[in-house]
Amino acid sequence: MVVEQRIGRIDRLGQKSEKILIYNIVSKGTIEEIILERLYKRIDIFTSSIGDLEPILGKVIRDMTDSLFDPNLSREEKAEQIARSARALIKERQYLHNLEENSTQLIAHDEVIRQKIKKIQKFGRYLTGKELEIFVGQFFSRQFPSSELYGEGGRKMIPGERGPRYFDVSPELRQFVATRIHRTDKEGQRLIQLIRHDRVKLVFDSDSAMAFLDAEMIYSHHPLVKLISGFYREESESIHSVNLIAVSSNTLDEGVYFYGWASIDERGTFTARHLRMMLLNLSGRTAVVDAEKCEQFLHEMVVNGSSWQGQHPRLSSNDSEAMYNWLDESVSEYASTYRQKRNMEADAVIQRQLQSLEASYRVKLQRREKAVETARAAHRSDRVIQLQGSQISKLNADFDVKRAELLGRKGVDVSYRIEGVGFVKVKAKTGIA
Repeated sequence: MVVEQRIGRIDRLGQKSEKILIYNIVSKGTIEEIILERLYKRIDIFTSSIGDLEPILGKVIRDMTDSLFDPNLSREEKAEQIARSARALIKERQYLHNLEENSTQLIAHDEVIRQKIKKIQKFGRYLTGKELEIFVGQFFSRQFPSSELYGEGGRKMIPGERGPRYFDVSPELRQFVATRIHRTDKEGQRLIQLIRHDRVKLVFDSDSAMAFLDAEMIYSHHPLVKLISGFYREESESIHSVNLIAVSSNTLDEGVYFYGWASIDERGTFTARHLRMMLLNLSGRTAVVDAEKCEQFLHEMVVNGSSWQGQHPRLSSNDSEAMYNWLDESVSEYASTYRQKRNMEADAVIQRQLQSLEASYRVKLQRREKAVETARAAHRSDRVIQLQGSQISKLNADFDVKRAELLGRKGVDVSYRIEGVGFVKVKAKTGIA
């Protein structure tokens, strides 16, 4: 059973002959003859290259050989098994052919995905271990100071620094967790078990998790992160809406900026949320119009920002009101433009979905109508014909419902909410080659 291997080894890149003749000799009445007659000829293996089918074909033949030796199978059952295998191989060959035909299109999609991944990495559109550590650490230091994170030997750790973190479980923290987790919450119960220890060892990145197997890995959906997020949703006053931050960055020019960030929510065809950052340089009151710069700087503020120590900007109430009005108008204008863009995209998406729904409906309807005609031509009973007619009625009703659902989702409503404002002092980042 090595003919498929011989063909694959000869008919490949580097073969200089334009024509290849392959002779395969088998003994009459053997399993090989059955496979030769029923399988190889069916999939036309002798007039075309099998290419990527080689490993698949080899496995099919090995499995088939075992079955053909089964004494409990009749000759007809063995023939049917070979036919099924042939059909499967023909389908696989067609799939590979289509894949090759569309390879250039797939490569184009691959490049789009690669560019999107680069943007995700560049603008920090994901939660890093460092950000999770900042999130958890600030919660502990503000709400449960006796449970602040620390490193080996009790030393203070810089967020993102390699190594485990520890926190001491105070009675207040244990009580807080117990009152907020329901007994049916399995993940939450795991957190309750974790804090039964007086001291808990944590890591926030996969490298540290591999190095310290006895530590609890904190990830974006960890019950501790969910617990803290739930607390901030209920106790929004615990989040400082106005902040004074200092950060070293080369994304913006040095200076003092007024900043504001808003959450942008969309409902309808699309359901999503993203953040929008606005920046105003106090020197000349000029806005940073580059949206990508704003997004990148927001990420830098979160990861590298620190409390602004020293003299802060002093503004009159009129200046403060004017800046907030500028922020509100800027976000409102952005939301309006974004709404128009998303509605155009939504119309295209709904149109494609409607076309797909209608095409599927027409195929099913033709099949049902043909079944009714066949039943009538065969003089089937009225009950059978009525039953098939009722299937058409149900198909029509289902189509109307699904179409109405799609049309009901057409359009996108965009709203925004200003989540926080403040001032940030930007200093040039040194040590960059």
